[in-house]
Amino acid sequence: MVEKLNDMIKRRYGKGLSIRHLTGVGQSFSLETSLRGEDLYIPIFVKDIFLGYGLVHEARDLSFDDQSQLTRLVRMILEPHLYTQHLERTLNNIEIEKSDLHSIRTASSPHSFFFYGAQAKIVQKVSLEIHEISENMAYLPFADVASRVGTLQDLESLENTTLVVDLEREVSQEQQNILSEFVKSSTIGPVIIFVASKASEHLSSEYSDTLKQQLKALEICADRLPLERGPLAEVLEMLYLKA
Repeated sequence: MVEKLNDMIKRRYGKGLSIRHLTGVGQSFSLETSLRGEDLYIPIFVKDIFLGYGLVHEARDLSFDDQSQLTRLVRMILEPHLYTQHLERTLNNIEIEKSDLHSIRTASSPHSFFFYGAQAKIVQKVSLEIHEISENMAYLPFADVASRVGTLQDLESLENTTLVVDLEREVSQEQQNILSEFVKSSTIGPVIIFVASKASEHLSSEYSDTLKQQLKALEICADRLPLERGPLAEVLEMLYLKA
């Protein structure tokens, strides 16, 4: 993942990328992107945990817009990558390690994504791009097939399909349980894209805590993704392959 990101930055901007963890940058650090000498330091943090910097070398000559786009791109890819590494480093019990790593992997199932954003058109654009990357045959709202999904097996049978679950609409508790079980353990079936205008922590109380926790592990703010189709496709393809 980091290698692909580095290749993309070299190809688009002619710059190199490296990662600096906190231990490698001294005791003081900034939460704002900043230039230090010729290099652009992009702080990476998740859930108030500072994880280090994405360092773009010799970036002083880039325009402000390019530096802003680089910041969004680097954070989008490195935040989940470094946070996963952070979790793995802090696991000190073999049984806990097995359990937590399983949760991380299944929550990042290749069939499940959650995109949220204030602009519905951008969220839809991102969802359609994921559908194209998946090469599925059909792209359907979950509401269109919900009446036929009474079990996990019913859901898993919808292969070669991309289902969009609109979290602004009502999803029954039974359907939530099925979707949650799919995200947790399924390795066959449709690509499921959850969409909403807000992050998981702000979803309606009608959604179960279990499903919200799973969505938290999957969520990506669509407003932070690049709008140009080429860069957008590249970023989403990396996210899709990583999952």
